[in-house]
Amino acid sequence: MAPRRRRDQPYVSPYQDAQALVAQKGTTSGATVSRKSLETAERILALEDGPRQALEAAEAPYRVFRWVVWGESTSTARRARTDLALHLRKTLATAYGGWPDERALSAAWACWQTAVAEARPRGQLPPDCSRIPLADYQRAIAAVARSKRRAPRVVAPRRGPEVIVLSAAELDELLSLPPILLKELPALAAVIKRLGAR
Repeated sequence: MAPRRRRDQPYVSPYQDAQALVAQKGTTSGATVSRKSLETAERILALEDGPRQALEAAEAPYRVFRWVVWGESTSTARRARTDLALHLRKTLATAYGGWPDERALSAAWACWQTAVAEARPRGQLPPDCSRIPLADYQRAIAAVARSKRRAPRVVAPRRGPEVIVLSAAELDELLSLPPILLKELPALAAVIKRLGAR
């Protein structure tokens, strides 16, 4: 994973970082690189020139490159994801005036793809990402942000084995079961033997 860039540092394209990372593959210094980071670097290197140049021109960080290359398998979809990321960068206010995070990008992508799917049956052209109202994107992102802040699932404390209390009549009935039945059910026979030995 690429380190976070400070404001006073010049922009280094994740494409250049990916080239350096892939060049380390097979060397002793490359042994410390995770398989997933290496796969991401290879996907970034395979990214088409149009989306790559657009992201580099906007100084997109590594996480945006990663979101684009891991999202879809077709070049058209990667171009659409690039367009959406660039559109949201221009129009969506973020906490520090930076790029949206991957959860926000995925929520906005789902919102846009829903609008595209709704347009098809009506015989309309699919809307461009800039045609979706910003409020729709904000609602989708807010829903994801809320779901992230939910309380963690509480796990019930572990309990010991359940204790079954038998009445005297139930105990007598168990002890009076025929031996032929107990031969077929050895676990029950062991329990009855322990009950009878009291």
